[in-house]
Amino acid sequence: MDLLEEYRKEFEQVKASNHDQERKSFRYSNIMTRIEKDFSISIFGSNEGNTALPLYKEVSQARSL
Repeated sequence: MDLLEEYRKEFEQVKASNHDQERKSFRYSNIMTRIEKDFSISIFGSNEGNTALPLYKEVSQARSL
């Protein structure tokens, strides 16, 4: 299993968990931070063609701030 698939699996596990939304948001934030690091996602630069970007956006949208 590649790294992106592992992040997808972890995201789906968190989403399906019985944790409250605050705990889920904390875990989503952790996933996002690791994706940023492992796939060099830039907050201010271009991420065109980055294969991890769709998952990163999906995790981001699942968070509650």
